[in-house]
Amino acid sequence: KQARLQLDAKYKAEIDRANTALAGGNLVNAKTLYTSASDLKPDEELPKTKLREIEDLIAQQESASEEAEKQKELRAKYDSFISSADKAMKSFNYQEAIEDYKSALALKEDETYPKDKIKIAEGRIEENAAKEVEKQAIVEKQALFEQTMVEAKGYMDTEDYDKAIAKYKAAQKLDSSSDLPEQQIKIAEGLLSDKASELANAKKTADLEQLYDNAILKADELLEKGNLDQSKQEYMQALALKA
Repeated sequence: KQARLQLDAKYKAEIDRANTALAGGNLVNAKTLYTSASDLKPDEELPKTKLREIEDLIAQQESASEEAEKQKELRAKYDSFISSADKAMKSFNYQEAIEDYKSALALKEDETYPKDKIKIAEGRIEENAAKEVEKQAIVEKQALFEQTMVEAKGYMDTEDYDKAIAKYKAAQKLDSSSDLPEQQIKIAEGLLSDKASELANAKKTADLEQLYDNAILKADELLEKGNLDQSKQEYMQALALKA
């Protein structure tokens, strides 16, 4: 009987200490004490129940610890991608930045920061592409302007001033900031006017020569016929044409 009382007292003391340890979160110590109590009274269900409870708690703690470590590693990778992407953005390497932001987003799908940055980077790429297209268009337009000016000069060299003026006007439309086409148009128009005057004078001279020749011919005929007065008048008229 005395031994029985001593066993009960020792069991109770172990259970009390185990309960205190469990309440304080000291699972390892609590497990040791509940095991000791169970050894004292193998048929008692309480220590066994508590041990199962402790095993569950330990498993939960280990799982939580593993998850925390996993999240820590995940966060480290995420931060690394974000840092790399931010540096790429500052260096204007937008495509590289997008790839890193996407890698970060694959790790943390709910994060808004990489999503926003991807939109910004894609916008910058589109802006740069538009600027590049505009730049190329300017280069091509300048090349066409220069080619048109060369063609216009070719017409100037061959004195085809009408075509030269048309080409200079076309060049003017390609580059309104250049004064050269307007200057050349004025020169071409001046030369065209001079050429027109020359042609008019040449025609006038040719007509005059024809009248002179006709007058001389008529005077000669009259002279041969002995019509001296009329012949003299015709010679006088011819002389007047070249006075």
